[in-house]
Amino acid sequence: MSGQQAAAHVPVMCARIVELLSPPLQAPGSVYVDCTLGLGGHAEAMLTACPEATLIGIDRDQHALALAGERLAPFGDRVRLFQARYDELPDVLEQAGRPLEAQRLMQRVEYDLEMIKELGYCSGIENYSRYLSGRESGA
Repeated sequence: MSGQQAAAHVPVMCARIVELLSPPLQAPGSVYVDCTLGLGGHAEAMLTACPEATLIGIDRDQHALALAGERLAPFGDRVRLFQARYDELPDVLEQAGRPLEAQRLMQRVEYDLEMIKELGYCSGIENYSRYLSGRESGA
């Protein structure tokens, strides 16, 4: 696949994702993290819709990362790409100069895991799922 073919790729549910994720990314200095960057279609839409946002893009596939880099080149220094797995996000955040975000992420993950261990579930994870799916509480 060429860079031109990658740019022609239409990402799934793009309009809905932009609708849900773009409001907080309108603020100056906001950062959008895409842990499965792929060909960069969602990232391109988010950067277009959110001119104040920067991107930290992660993908383990070197070829996909190169194609996404071509696609996202017009956004210049608003884009930082890393070859990594999504579970390496804390390390990537550190490399990107975002140590506070890395620390907060790890604290939240540890809290959620402790809740699952103690209670058998974590309401925080359920709340994220409900928000993204549009389900009502208890549905």
